[in-house]
Amino acid sequence: MIPHPAVPWRFSQGTLVVNEQDSSEEIVNAIEVITRFPLGWRIELPEFGMPDQTFAQGHLDLDLIRETLARWEPRAATLVDEDDSQLAQSIIAATITTVLTREA
Repeated sequence: MIPHPAVPWRFSQGTLVVNEQDSSEEIVNAIEVITRFPLGWRIELPEFGMPDQTFAQGHLDLDLIRETLARWEPRAATLVDEDDSQLAQSIIAATITTVLTREA
C-alpha cells in the first residue's frame, strides 16, 4: 500500500487518515484537489489546477472543466454537467461524476 493523505486532511486517533494509491477514494480525492486548486496557485507547478470561472458570464465552460480533469486525472472519466438545481440569481454550479476507468 502506498498511502496518500485523505482529502480533506484529518487525523484519527493521532494518525493521518490515508487512502491506498489507485483506490477509488484516492482517485476521487485527486479530482477534488484539481477542482479546488485555482490555476497558477501552486508555485512549483503553475499549470496545475482549475481555471477560475468566478466572473464568467452566462454558463460555465464545461469543456474546459472536462479537459482540465482529463489532463490531471487520467485514471477516471468524468461526467460534467451544469447543475440546474443549484442555479440562483448569481450562482452557477456544476456536478462532476467520477467513473473509474479501471478497477482499483
